[in-house]
Amino acid sequence: MKKIPEQVANVLKDYPLGYRIKRMRNMMGWTQSELAAKLGASQGNVSNWELGINVPNGAYRERIIQVFGLPLDFFIDQDIQIFKGRKEDKHG
Repeated sequence: MKKIPEQVANVLKDYPLGYRIKRMRNMMGWTQSELAAKLGASQGNVSNWELGINVPNGAYRERIIQVFGLPLDFFIDQDIQIFKGRKEDKHG
């Protein structure tokens, strides 16, 4: 099974989540509908993730890691930023 090389995944960690998903999908040669089918999601979900309207929940993140063959920590930096944002909103 084709997967995203680890060095590419490490470089992508520095980009917004939507960009990362779209870039990896394009690298695999998949349409949004094809990726959605592999993830058990809708094409609209994938579109919204790529546009930054929504972010995939934990279950979808696990599937994304599996489908693309990513390192397990691929979303950790993003999760930390989301958590910090929520914490600052509550206290700011």
